[in-house]
Amino acid sequence: MSKSNINQIAIFSGIAHLLSDLCPGLELEPRQMNALLKISTDIADIVNAPAIRSTEDIGLVNWLASDDTGSSSLYLASVLFPSAFKVKLPCFAYPYDPSDFSRCIKLLRAEPSLRTNYWDKILNDNSPIWRELAQRWDELESGLLAEAPNFLEGQGSAPKTYAAIKEIIAKYSPQ
Repeated sequence: MSKSNINQIAIFSGIAHLLSDLCPGLELEPRQMNALLKISTDIADIVNAPAIRSTEDIGLVNWLASDDTGSSSLYLASVLFPSAFKVKLPCFAYPYDPSDFSRCIKLLRAEPSLRTNYWDKILNDNSPIWRELAQRWDELESGLLAEAPNFLEGQGSAPKTYAAIKEIIAKYSPQ
């Protein structure tokens, strides 16, 4: 994804116009205007910051700080290493598509010990979808990388992997 260059004043102006549309006649006090300016600055800083990508062997903490997380990969991490999380995410947070699945792969590459030392936890998970995903993990991962060799770098598409994931989900989902 390309780097953005969003101006805080444009964000501030957009928020002010939105507030004006939502609340005609609204008059903001200086402290409220300062708060909007701070929020606009924070938004611009976040949007303009470069993406933080995970890499192999960076560890769980650094992976968590990366932009390569999602609900399914966070759920997987919470099951495999529960002491790192205050709460366990709902088991429906399984990968729905190759992009979700790739974030799970990146987790396991960032912290390989999760797979080697704790994989039985996901195999014994309450979710039949997660159990089957874990049982077929190697097949799905190798299929994804054969179908789109640069998928983990955000390039290509993987319709066969998508179909395989959808087949697993459909197998255990109510009709």
